[in-house]
Amino acid sequence: MRNNIIKNNQTFIIAEIGNNHEGNFQLVKKMIHEAWKCGVNAIKLQHIIPEKFFAEKKQIKKYKKFQFTDKQIESLIKFSKKKKILLFWTFFDFESFEKYKSKVKAFKISSTDNNFFYFIEKIIKEKKQTFISLGLYERNHIDGLVKFLLKQDKNSYKYISLLHCSSSYPLKNHEANLSEIVYLKNKYPKFKIGYSDHTIGIDASITALSLGAEVIEKH
Repeated sequence: MRNNIIKNNQTFIIAEIGNNHEGNFQLVKKMIHEAWKCGVNAIKLQHIIPEKFFAEKKQIKKYKKFQFTDKQIESLIKFSKKKKILLFWTFFDFESFEKYKSKVKAFKISSTDNNFFYFIEKIIKEKKQTFISLGLYERNHIDGLVKFLLKQDKNSYKYISLLHCSSSYPLKNHEANLSEIVYLKNKYPKFKIGYSDHTIGIDASITALSLGAEVIEKH
């Protein structure tokens, strides 16, 4: 398997569905189908075991409704393969990651886990395409992350993409700080640099492309 699934001179577009399906299996299939019709390269979901992620009973109860069974997840993987579109998840716990790591070709590390180096180490050992959101990070933190990645694998830049991200939902266009894409491309030229877009509309993504973003994850 190729480590890097992103082709040179191609912008890689990820449609972020997350948990917006709210546990409706037919709805998530429809959302995958609609994203496929739009021509995106990949679709990303989130996999959360509520008891391992939330402390409040109200949140646990809410997100339990969003969970799919193993059989449903297998079905979504097969459905996406038939569509010839990449489907992958953000995993928020070790158990889920270990369970499904052999079944997917890519991983996403969210801004909430971009400083969880023990988890990151486990993910990059798979040497599969990995997208890391840089939300909540200062520049010195990004530098520390990159040094860690290269220490784990000097060739990690071949399959890891760094995504500029401002962690606010929804994000106002003037808060996007898209000039950071230029900084990242100059500072870490070996890594593919992208943008995780939390704004409403497509203006920020288009601007990110004009600044050289090679990956767009649209929320």
